[in-house]
Amino acid sequence: MGELTNKCLGLIPTLTSHVDGLTKFLTEVSTKDHASAVSSQSSLVKSLTALAELLDLMSRIAPEPIATDHRRRCITALMRAVELVHGLGHDDFAIIGIFLGV
Repeated sequence: MGELTNKCLGLIPTLTSHVDGLTKFLTEVSTKDHASAVSSQSSLVKSLTALAELLDLMSRIAPEPIATDHRRRCITALMRAVELVHGLGHDDFAIIGIFLGV
């Protein structure tokens, strides 16, 4: 269990950094390149989902109050992912195709 915890704790900051980078990129991307923006949103949704899964796992194996913090962060990541999916237009799903898998 200790090795799993250490590996997850190492991945969480990496994924968080990736999410932050994609978020920043999306705020700077040109609205003229809609396909790139939607593709980046798809990547962000997948990254947020992966981060939420890791945080959920950590909330199950970590002691309190650390587990509660992981649960809160998990819910926040999932809510951000849902917001992004809800913000997509009908035609946007054709752009991202199977990448979202929803």
